[in-house]
Amino acid sequence: MTAWVEVLIAMVDGPSVPVTGVVETVDDDDGFRMWMGEIPVFVGLPPGAVRVWQHGRRLRVDLPDGTPVFRRDGEHAWRFDPSAPAEPPVLSPGSRVEYTGPGRAILAVRDANDWARSDDFTRPTKRPIEETEFLGRPAWAVELAAPERKPYPIRLVVDRETGAVLEMRNDHAGVRASYVRFATADVEPGWFRYDGPVTAVAERDADLRREWEQRRKAEQDWFTEHVGPAGFALPLTVPFGQLSVHRRDDDGGFEASTRSAAGHVSLSLARRPRSSEPWDLHWPDESTRWSDDDYDWAAWIHGFPLDDAAAAVLRRTFARRTPVGPGD
Repeated sequence: MTAWVEVLIAMVDGPSVPVTGVVETVDDDDGFRMWMGEIPVFVGLPPGAVRVWQHGRRLRVDLPDGTPVFRRDGEHAWRFDPSAPAEPPVLSPGSRVEYTGPGRAILAVRDANDWARSDDFTRPTKRPIEETEFLGRPAWAVELAAPERKPYPIRLVVDRETGAVLEMRNDHAGVRASYVRFATADVEPGWFRYDGPVTAVAERDADLRREWEQRRKAEQDWFTEHVGPAGFALPLTVPFGQLSVHRRDDDGGFEASTRSAAGHVSLSLARRPRSSEPWDLHWPDESTRWSDDDYDWAAWIHGFPLDDAAAAVLRRTFARRTPVGPGD
């Protein structure tokens, strides 16, 4: 009977020799997001077939008509937009981007650390590993257990010669990615590169951020002209109740935090015996400070400043003239 470790060693770090073929994907997605740099880009590639070449972490993906989609030579990655073939691809360090388009379920390379540390389909179920054939090639079929947050296991088919993942399927969810043609390939490392004009990922991010800022300003200008001020304040009552005390001192000092009932607003609260010494809580400068007869207090709501009315409510809520000990 085949041991899981044998299959795992074959899969780690991608195919051991160059392979090529056509990968077909069936799922409910209508496209995918590609992260390169700080800003995601949505590329409208529906599930379907793509032509691929892969060797270890090197990857090349084209549409069936030869339109380029993705390149990674190990050191760099190039992301093309098939809907705008005249535009240069976005160039990024290879370590900063992973292919997430059609066929990603069998083309994403997982290294040994990921297999060892993650619980996301990294351990076989109790079902034995099968020795089978796929596209006429000797293969293993293994069922991987789902983590607690996911309902169904997945089934992988792994090529015994190269360690390439030939198929991933989850019949319960109606998801499948599989080779429909597969072979070993005779390609040079340069096959996975692109040597034409490119757009650096930092330049692409700057352009997208500038476009977003211009669009936001235009929307705010329209709102101001046709509706009313784009910036306004509302008096809100936020009930807090999920309290955590992070530190308690014998002199009554403490640091704590509390969350709103809905969990969307978090407030930090601290006090110490009244003192003229500096009090560095490593909080933002907009935190609110006050003192009573016995203590110095500090409060900070994550995300927006406390106004005078809210600070007054806090002072009234925690007003106490009798010194407080740790057991009170």
